[in-house]
Amino acid sequence: MPRFLRPAGIAAAVLVLLSDPLAAQKLFTIWVGPSMAHLSGDSPSPYSNYETRTAVNVELSLAGPLTHGLGIRVGAAYAQKGSTTDGGRTTIALDYIEFPVLLQIGPQTHGPNLVVGPAFSFRSKCEARLTLSTGHHIKVPCTQYDIEAKGADLGMVGGLQITSSASRRLRVVVDALYELGFVSINRLGRNNRNRAFTIRVGLGLGGNR
Repeated sequence: MPRFLRPAGIAAAVLVLLSDPLAAQKLFTIWVGPSMAHLSGDSPSPYSNYETRTAVNVELSLAGPLTHGLGIRVGAAYAQKGSTTDGGRTTIALDYIEFPVLLQIGPQTHGPNLVVGPAFSFRSKCEARLTLSTGHHIKVPCTQYDIEAKGADLGMVGGLQITSSASRRLRVVVDALYELGFVSINRLGRNNRNRAFTIRVGLGLGGNR
């Protein structure tokens, strides 16, 4: 199997393992929420540092129990990352298809849970968007801002998930997650790593108590 397909294969395998006769205990969730993304390291401009990009994170996930008090949550997400610079006039847009594989510590289908685990990401876009004084926007390659983004990234995710029951089968969930990139995403030698803090609301189906 090609190296770049291995994380997706792992996620698919876990999804299959979760699709067992205990399906009533599984929770399928659609998530959406804002993400405050940031690139660590030096900005190419000597006059401006990297600043936060307000972005969007959308995910489909499937969660289920492993043992009492311990579960697993796997997902597929569209995750906008990157940064702004030049006082917010330039956005470095790094967008990814992301596959988080998270352990859930807690009751899983209700109440609070700690979540932690890796996220495997595959870049779908890298561009710089400049806002001109006229209010118009232009797009240029990331390389004009000394970023040649790698095709894949690996990060560690940790945070809190809270689940409440809307009905016997319907759950309302909220999570707050922080993701820290393990490696630089820049091929040009700069140590630029993805960081993101995300707060999302989800609607879940399943998870009988």
